[in-house]
Amino acid sequence: MVETGSKAVTHERIGGFAVRILAKIKRVTSGWVQRISSGHSMGDKLRILCIAVLQSVSKVTKKRIFSFDTKINGIADRLWRGTVIKIDGIKYALLDYESFRIVASRRDRLSQEPSTEVYAENFVLLWLKPRRGDTFVDVGAHIGKYTLTAAKLVGNGGVAVAIEPHPLTYQTLLRNVRLNKLENAVVLNLAAWNNDCELKLYIGSAPGHHSAKIDGRLGWVKVKGRVMDHLFKELGLRRVDWIKIDVEGAECEVLLGLIETLKTYRPRMIIEVFNENVEKVKRFMEKYGYGLVRISPFFGANTYFFCFPTSSKARI
Repeated sequence: MVETGSKAVTHERIGGFAVRILAKIKRVTSGWVQRISSGHSMGDKLRILCIAVLQSVSKVTKKRIFSFDTKINGIADRLWRGTVIKIDGIKYALLDYESFRIVASRRDRLSQEPSTEVYAENFVLLWLKPRRGDTFVDVGAHIGKYTLTAAKLVGNGGVAVAIEPHPLTYQTLLRNVRLNKLENAVVLNLAAWNNDCELKLYIGSAPGHHSAKIDGRLGWVKVKGRVMDHLFKELGLRRVDWIKIDVEGAECEVLLGLIETLKTYRPRMIIEVFNENVEKVKRFMEKYGYGLVRISPFFGANTYFFCFPTSSKARI
């Protein structure tokens, strides 16, 4: 009788533990409903559901095991890669979880764990207002959050030029242009720079962090560097109305390759500037007759500026 009672107590404890685990999983996965529904196809929805379950298992275990978490995160990253979501009528093939957070920040309810960088990127969409017929240039286009939006806004009478140096990210960007059937987007696999040359693109901790300036000791790939002034002439662009620059610390080099464009076309610009480059960028833009407005939160890791021409001529 004593043994039977002991088994009953054990079963009761196991049952109670299982109920608590299931309740925790339910709480964790409930926040994923909107994310799952953003999947473009049923297969995409199932992939996001699998990711939700994997991350739930990791979160509900009381003792976090680093090797276990690493394996789960690795599987989740492989599931994110190639998953297609649809937000505000635009389809995005993803590279990883960060790319989901970046494009999902268009809808705050999807991006439930926004970093200061993702939060700051929401401000960009408030200031980026290309019109039909405009030419928009996206330097550091990643998977196309701004390229795809701008291409739709400028219409067939305009053009969106996307610059992305990393080969895998470039392929995903190209896929996204094709998924959205955009015939007015030009996608180029190169890096904007201050001279035409070959560069080392250092691999970042995530695809959005690859940099020609910052060596994160994770390896590098060789990429083609181009002066944007030269490239725009080769493309036969007759106007440049908007330029967005997000190049992980290489903004000064990119700007040096845009001098003729700034003097000739006077485009409006949105630039992510690493904090150590803020004063250099300010002096450069003011030299060429531009005003700057900080559009990102003051607590952000880096600074986003909206730059606008204050005169028709540069102050050389």
